[in-house]
Amino acid sequence: MFGNQLPLEMKFKSIYNAYLDESIYEELYLNYQSIVDLISGEIVGVEVLLRWHNEFLGEVSPDEFIKIAEDYGFIAKVTKYVIRLIQVDMIQYPDFFAKKRIHINVSVLDMINHESVLFIRNNAHCLLHRCEKMILEITETTKVSNVEDLCEVVKELKKCGYDIIIDDFGAGHSGFEKILFLDIDG
Repeated sequence: MFGNQLPLEMKFKSIYNAYLDESIYEELYLNYQSIVDLISGEIVGVEVLLRWHNEFLGEVSPDEFIKIAEDYGFIAKVTKYVIRLIQVDMIQYPDFFAKKRIHINVSVLDMINHESVLFIRNNAHCLLHRCEKMILEITETTKVSNVEDLCEVVKELKKCGYDIIIDDFGAGHSGFEKILFLDIDG
Protein backbone atom coordinates (compact mmCIF):
# COMPACT_ATOMS: atom_id res chain seq x y z
CA MET A 1 0.00 0.00 0.00
CA PHE A 2 1.34 3.44 0.97
CA GLY A 3 4.00 2.35 3.49
CA ASN A 4 6.91 4.77 3.75
CA GLN A 5 5.64 6.86 0.84
CA LEU A 6 3.29 8.86 3.06
CA PRO A 7 4.28 12.42 3.91
CA LEU A 8 6.07 12.43 7.27
CA GLU A 9 3.43 14.56 9.00
CA MET A 10 0.62 12.26 7.86
CA LYS A 11 2.56 9.18 8.99
CA PHE A 12 3.22 10.77 12.40
CA LYS A 13 -0.49 11.59 12.83
CA SER A 14 -1.46 8.05 11.82
CA ILE A 15 0.91 6.50 14.37
CA TYR A 16 -0.15 8.92 17.12
CA ASN A 17 -3.85 8.30 16.42
CA ALA A 18 -3.28 4.52 16.48
CA TYR A 19 -2.01 4.91 20.04
CA LEU A 20 -4.91 7.17 21.01
CA ASP A 21 -7.60 4.83 19.75
CA GLU A 22 -5.53 1.80 20.80
CA SER A 23 -5.91 0.11 17.40
CA ILE A 24 -2.13 -0.32 17.36
CA TYR A 25 -2.34 -3.13 19.93
CA GLU A 26 -4.27 -5.31 17.49
CA GLU A 27 -1.45 -4.95 14.96
CA LEU A 28 1.66 -5.29 17.12
CA TYR A 29 3.44 -8.63 17.11
CA LEU A 30 6.67 -10.15 18.34
CA ASN A 31 9.61 -11.54 16.40
CA TYR A 32 12.21 -13.60 18.19
CA GLN A 33 15.73 -13.06 16.89
CA SER A 34 18.04 -15.96 17.72
CA ILE A 35 21.14 -15.46 19.82
CA VAL A 36 23.68 -18.08 18.77
CA ASP A 37 26.75 -19.30 20.64
CA LEU A 38 29.47 -18.80 18.04
CA ILE A 39 31.53 -21.74 19.26
CA SER A 40 28.84 -24.41 19.56
CA GLY A 41 26.42 -22.98 17.00
CA GLU A 42 23.64 -23.61 19.54
CA ILE A 43 20.77 -21.16 19.94
CA VAL A 44 21.21 -20.01 23.54
CA GLY A 45 18.65 -17.24 23.61
CA VAL A 46 16.39 -14.89 21.75
CA GLU A 47 15.91 -11.15 21.62
CA VAL A 48 12.28 -10.11 21.65
CA LEU A 49 11.63 -7.61 18.87
CA LEU A 50 8.37 -5.68 18.68
CA ARG A 51 7.00 -5.15 15.19
CA TRP A 52 3.99 -3.36 13.78
CA HIS A 53 2.16 -4.00 10.54
CA ASN A 54 -0.61 -1.57 9.69
CA GLU A 55 -2.94 -2.06 6.72
CA PHE A 56 -2.56 1.57 5.65
CA LEU A 57 1.06 2.27 6.66
CA GLY A 58 2.54 -1.17 5.97
CA GLU A 59 5.47 -2.22 8.17
CA VAL A 60 6.24 0.64 10.53
CA SER A 61 9.78 0.90 11.83
CA PRO A 62 10.24 0.55 15.60
CA ASP A 63 12.42 3.67 15.32
CA GLU A 64 9.21 5.53 14.48
CA PHE A 65 6.52 3.98 16.64
CA ILE A 66 8.67 3.48 19.76
CA LYS A 67 9.93 7.07 19.58
CA ILE A 68 6.36 8.38 19.42
CA ALA A 69 5.36 6.08 22.31
CA GLU A 70 8.18 7.53 24.41
CA ASP A 71 7.58 11.13 23.41
CA TYR A 72 3.84 11.05 24.10
CA GLY A 73 3.63 8.81 27.17
CA PHE A 74 2.48 5.53 25.63
CA ILE A 75 5.67 3.54 26.28
CA ALA A 76 4.60 2.05 29.62
CA LYS A 77 1.51 0.57 28.01
CA VAL A 78 3.58 -0.78 25.10
CA THR A 79 6.01 -2.44 27.52
CA LYS A 80 3.17 -4.05 29.47
CA TYR A 81 1.69 -5.31 26.22
CA VAL A 82 5.01 -6.82 25.13
CA ILE A 83 5.39 -8.63 28.46
CA ARG A 84 1.86 -10.01 28.17
CA LEU A 85 2.57 -11.24 24.62
CA ILE A 86 5.75 -12.94 25.84
CA GLN A 87 3.81 -14.61 28.67
CA VAL A 88 1.25 -15.96 26.20
CA ASP A 89 4.00 -17.27 23.91
CA MET A 90 5.82 -18.88 26.84
CA ILE A 91 2.66 -20.78 27.78
CA GLN A 92 1.91 -21.81 24.18
CA TYR A 93 5.51 -22.76 23.27
CA PRO A 94 7.25 -23.86 26.48
CA ASP A 95 9.91 -25.91 24.69
CA PHE A 96 10.96 -22.90 22.61
CA PHE A 97 11.76 -20.86 25.71
CA ALA A 98 13.16 -23.60 27.94
CA LYS A 99 16.88 -23.26 28.70
CA LYS A 100 17.17 -20.00 26.77
CA ARG A 101 18.08 -16.45 27.69
CA ILE A 102 15.33 -14.02 26.77
CA HIS A 103 16.34 -10.42 26.03
CA ILE A 104 13.63 -7.76 26.29
CA ASN A 105 14.21 -4.15 25.30
CA VAL A 106 12.87 -1.81 27.98
CA SER A 107 12.85 1.94 27.59
CA VAL A 108 14.82 3.91 30.14
CA LEU A 109 11.53 5.79 30.63
CA ASP A 110 10.01 2.53 31.93
CA MET A 111 12.90 2.18 34.34
CA ILE A 112 12.11 5.56 35.91
CA ASN A 113 8.33 5.04 35.90
CA HIS A 114 7.12 3.52 39.18
CA GLU A 115 4.08 1.85 37.59
CA SER A 116 6.19 0.20 34.87
CA VAL A 117 8.82 -1.01 37.33
CA LEU A 118 6.08 -2.44 39.56
CA PHE A 119 4.55 -4.28 36.59
CA ILE A 120 7.92 -5.69 35.50
CA ARG A 121 8.74 -6.73 39.06
CA ASN A 122 5.32 -8.30 39.66
CA ASN A 123 5.57 -10.33 36.47
CA ALA A 124 9.07 -11.62 37.15
CA HIS A 125 7.87 -15.00 38.44
CA CYS A 126 5.67 -15.53 35.37
CA LEU A 127 8.62 -14.97 33.05
CA LEU A 128 11.66 -16.21 34.93
CA HIS A 129 10.49 -19.74 35.70
CA ARG A 130 9.88 -20.47 32.01
CA CYS A 131 13.39 -19.77 30.72
CA GLU A 132 17.02 -19.95 31.79
CA LYS A 133 17.47 -16.22 32.26
CA MET A 134 15.59 -13.01 31.57
CA ILE A 135 17.68 -10.04 30.47
CA LEU A 136 16.27 -6.53 30.39
CA GLU A 137 18.09 -4.40 27.84
CA ILE A 138 17.62 -0.77 28.80
CA THR A 139 17.29 1.20 25.59
CA GLU A 140 19.01 4.52 25.82
CA THR A 141 16.81 6.52 23.48
CA THR A 142 16.68 9.49 25.81
CA LYS A 143 18.90 11.01 28.44
CA VAL A 144 18.45 10.18 32.10
CA SER A 145 18.40 13.08 34.51
CA ASN A 146 18.37 11.13 37.76
CA VAL A 147 20.86 8.29 37.54
CA GLU A 148 20.56 7.62 41.27
CA ASP A 149 16.90 6.60 40.93
CA LEU A 150 17.80 4.44 37.94
CA CYS A 151 20.49 2.72 40.05
CA GLU A 152 17.88 1.86 42.70
CA VAL A 153 15.51 0.42 40.09
CA VAL A 154 18.30 -1.68 38.58
CA LYS A 155 19.13 -3.08 42.04
CA GLU A 156 15.46 -3.82 42.69
CA LEU A 157 14.97 -5.67 39.40
CA LYS A 158 18.20 -7.62 39.82
CA LYS A 159 16.90 -8.83 43.20
CA CYS A 160 13.84 -10.14 41.34
CA GLY A 161 16.16 -12.25 39.16
CA TYR A 162 16.56 -10.16 36.02
CA ASP A 163 19.93 -9.44 34.47
CA ILE A 164 20.25 -5.85 33.26
CA ILE A 165 22.27 -4.65 30.28
CA ILE A 166 22.40 -1.44 28.24
CA ASP A 167 21.30 -1.24 24.60
CA ASP A 168 21.65 2.17 23.00
CA PHE A 169 19.18 1.17 20.22
CA GLY A 170 21.62 2.68 17.73
CA ALA A 171 20.90 6.12 19.14
CA GLY A 172 24.35 6.76 20.57
CA HIS A 173 23.08 8.97 23.40
CA SER A 174 25.40 9.75 26.24
CA GLY A 175 22.64 9.81 28.84
CA PHE A 176 24.41 7.08 30.79
CA GLU A 177 27.60 9.05 31.26
CA LYS A 178 27.42 7.93 34.88
CA ILE A 179 27.02 4.31 33.82
CA LEU A 180 29.73 3.23 36.24
CA PHE A 181 27.23 3.70 39.06
CA LEU A 182 24.78 1.20 37.56
CA ASP A 183 25.03 -2.40 38.72
CA ILE A 184 24.53 -3.84 35.25
CA ASP A 185 25.49 -7.20 33.82
CA GLY A 186 26.79 -6.04 30.47
